[in-house]
Amino acid sequence: MHFDRLPGTLDAPVAPRRISAASQVPKVARRLAKAVELAVPRAPRTTLVLARDEALAGTVRRAHHVLLLDAAAASARRPLWRHNPTARYWTADEVADVLEEELWWRYLDRRLHQLSGNLLKPMKTTGLMEAVAWLEHRRSRRFPPPQDLHRFARSIIHGFVSTGRLERATALLRLCREAEASASPGEEAAAFAALEMHLRLHDEPVPARDLAGPVRAVLASADAALESGAFRDAAGRASIGMDLLFHPRVHTDVPHTPLVEDPEAFTAPLHDSRVGRLLMSPARRTGAVEPRPSDHHPLKVVYLPGSYPWHAARALAALRADDRADLSVLRLRQTTLQSMSIGEFFASYLLARTVPDFPEGPRPADPDQLSALAQADVVVADWADKGAVWASRELPPSARLVVRVHSADVLSAGVHLVDWSRVDDVICVSEHLRHVFRALLGERVAHVRIHVIANILADFTPDPDASGASVASVASVASVASDHPDPAEGGDGRTIAMVGWGQKVKDPLMALDILAELVRREPGWRLRLIGADFPASDSGLVSAYTTAFRRRAAQPDLAGAIDHVGHTTDVPRALAGSSFILSTSLRESFHIGAMEGIVAGAVPVIRDWPAFARYRGAAGLFPASAIFETVDEAVELIWSLRDPVTRRAALRRTQESMLPLLDGRNATRQLLDVILH
Repeated sequence: MHFDRLPGTLDAPVAPRRISAASQVPKVARRLAKAVELAVPRAPRTTLVLARDEALAGTVRRAHHVLLLDAAAASARRPLWRHNPTARYWTADEVADVLEEELWWRYLDRRLHQLSGNLLKPMKTTGLMEAVAWLEHRRSRRFPPPQDLHRFARSIIHGFVSTGRLERATALLRLCREAEASASPGEEAAAFAALEMHLRLHDEPVPARDLAGPVRAVLASADAALESGAFRDAAGRASIGMDLLFHPRVHTDVPHTPLVEDPEAFTAPLHDSRVGRLLMSPARRTGAVEPRPSDHHPLKVVYLPGSYPWHAARALAALRADDRADLSVLRLRQTTLQSMSIGEFFASYLLARTVPDFPEGPRPADPDQLSALAQADVVVADWADKGAVWASRELPPSARLVVRVHSADVLSAGVHLVDWSRVDDVICVSEHLRHVFRALLGERVAHVRIHVIANILADFTPDPDASGASVASVASVASVASDHPDPAEGGDGRTIAMVGWGQKVKDPLMALDILAELVRREPGWRLRLIGADFPASDSGLVSAYTTAFRRRAAQPDLAGAIDHVGHTTDVPRALAGSSFILSTSLRESFHIGAMEGIVAGAVPVIRDWPAFARYRGAAGLFPASAIFETVDEAVELIWSLRDPVTRRAALRRTQESMLPLLDGRNATRQLLDVILH
């Protein structure tokens, strides 16, 4: 609004309105009216204009912001305020800043709205983050954000967190929190607090008990949204709570997790929430279950390789070779079905199957995948992940469902969301995993047949030759890439191998401490690291661990004593010539790499994996003579076997005692018996 004539170059998103009563009088009298008007002070003149010009008065009443475009308009603030006391009024020297900032808020709001409607597609967020950066660095922020900004931002921040783009999540969340500080906390306050805890867990150790408050609060807000019919908000908030409860920094790369030590108490917030119970409930079903013909062969087997498809290679090969199976492999590559994070879309999919009024959205899989599943006699989910959750809700009533469970599963949300009423058989790859699985799910899996069947290794028959390794297992493998030294060379009994080392959960820093003490006692000891290096990570805790490892490895006592083989699909060849296979992991379900090391002729040196120590995790798979808890114990174990004769004898005893696990034919036979019975 303005009194005086404005320059024609004013750049404003709406047309300015001049405060003038003369515009309402007949044209013939307008010149006289203008002259009289100039004699009236601006404040009473404004009151008069608002009384006579109903269109202008209505515009003022509806306004959230009133821009006073000239200095003279400042004197009209009081009568304007009496007409609309809830609006914010901006003086002429503030207008340019307000208009510029409003433009960025408007763009941010529109972009967030667009992105939140495309949760199934990768997010292109460069422009979004430019807007966030502009607003975040504007110290004299004036214009408030749009009212719906927080709801749209919630899903995008969660998407950033779930895909590891933590810096972007932090920047957008910080901006939303600053915007929220200028007003009362909105309906997304609990979701933002939970997202802040998500990010905090990546940067500092947080006791698991501190998660209960934020999880309960965000699930309560999800319950409230469900009650009011705000279904998408219910799903979005619930997914944030689920992903916080099963945060990887709390469970996957730590020596102790409440999911093993006190699962009932830790998961209580989920069971106490209505939305949580609905997410875990069996899907609504119609129609009677048709019995499966007992003499139907070959059985149509649909196999879901799951989150880590390479793991299923030997099981798939065995099924292809069996005449009793007609195998189809269903690879669920949709973004929604990848990753361990639940996400808003997948939570909506689950709630739509348990809440009668919940709107049906697009399904995670496409029609061809649903059709393939509908033909199955047996469905095998190789992981208890989102693919298994989907299959448990979509497979035909007559089909059997077999789920294979690994350690990553029991520490993630997916295992709680599977419809266990539709599962017939569960395969745990170790005895300690069976204990954890049953403690987590209790009566929900009381009807399920639970089998302990090892991961499938290659066929193996010990050959008591000089090395103790199977001739076939070593001779049949191809060579490692030529830019690596031949691991078979220099096998002087002082080479220690680690497989799959480049993760915090593998705790390779402990391996460096072991190597350092051996080198101090006797030069010539070496550590062979087989597998990919640490991946880049925005997580402060992961980055700090990676930095600590690199600094320790570069110290003078270890420099030159470490061989990096890198990623290889030919682990047996990379292991050849190693005298010891070392596991310093915080947790393992089976540890294929260590098993392959024994087959290749290396003596196992296995940490008593602390995350599963209460269930004798390592001790249930390896001989007691191979288990250690501390660096000193590992060093003494290795030192005691430095003599070749003693070491070969120990290897033969280990291979003979572990033969049922090491020979893959045993696990193959057991797995096929469960799937095809």
